[in-house]
Parts: sequence; C-alpha cells; structure tokens
Amino acid sequence: MSQVRSATVEDARAIAALHIASWRATYRGHMPDAMLDGLDLEARTAQRARSLEAATHDRRGNIVSCSEGIVRAWASWGPERGAFPEHANRYELYAIYAHPDHVGHGHGRALMDHVVEASRAAGAKTLAVWVLDGNVKAIRFYTRAGFAHDRRIESTPCVMSDGTDTGTTKGRMVRAL
Repeated sequence: MSQVRSATVEDARAIAALHIASWRATYRGHMPDAMLDGLDLEARTAQRARSLEAATHDRRGNIVSCSEGIVRAWASWGPERGAFPEHANRYELYAIYAHPDHVGHGHGRALMDHVVEASRAAGAKTLAVWVLDGNVKAIRFYTRAGFAHDRRIESTPCVMSDGTDTGTTKGRMVRAL
C-alpha cells in the first residue's frame, strides 16, 4: 500500500535516484545512451534540493509515494509553464516518475489522484502534461487518467558533445478537472 505525502528537501536524493533510474529504463532507445548513462546522482540531488526549496515559495507542488518507508515515486505540478494566456486556469503535471522496480504497484495512480485533487482545489479547470513521442506506456497511463492529446507538439534540440542533434518531440495531453 502506498502512502502519499509532501516531498521535503530530505527526499532530494531518493527522488533524484528514482528519477535517474526511471529515465534510464523509460527513455533508452528514445534518447542517447551517453546522455542517460551520464546522468549524475550528486548533480541531480543538488538540483532537486534547490527545486524543492523553491517550490515552497510558489504555487508548485511536490509529493512522493512511499511504501515500507521508502520513496518509490514522485510527482511535481503547478501553473502551466510557457506563454499560453488562453489557459490561465490550467495547471501542468511537470513530472511523475516511479522507480522501475515499483511501476504497476499503484504509486503513479495514487500520485495522479492527489495531483488532480490539488490542482482542482487551487482553481485549475484543466491539467496538462507533456509526453515524449513514442512513450507508449506513459500515453496509456495518461489516457486511463482521463487525458487526451490536444495537438500541441514541441521539438527540443539535444546536441551531444560530438555535435549530433538527437532532439526529441513531445506532445501535450490535457484533461478537464
């Protein structure tokens, strides 16, 4: 059984570790191996700690799902990023990741339920999430949670040290709250 609670700065290392493990398991074949293999736990921990500290001063939320007292999954959300004035009442799910060993154990569903309720309570009318093109498992998860593609697409360049551009394409999915 998962327990959802607010993330704290003390969770930064656990969140960074599961985030790296999830990226390596999920995005292998979609992103360069060198990039995935180069993800650094210390750098990610410091980045996550700064983000968790900053989130206490704005309208972003960070939660974790734990079992046996161990952080197994993490989600972050808040006002939609970008210049979309037509969506003033839209929130965005910035990230939701579960450790690969704990996918399918209910952690993602528990986090999603909390994010939906918290976004609704904050006055959001819709919730958006960006999904990497070809990430079939994530698209299925979001579809089951009530999201649908809204046809907005972004391409992000990813230039490797050898100059190779291995950019990614992602699509936005949205659900009413």
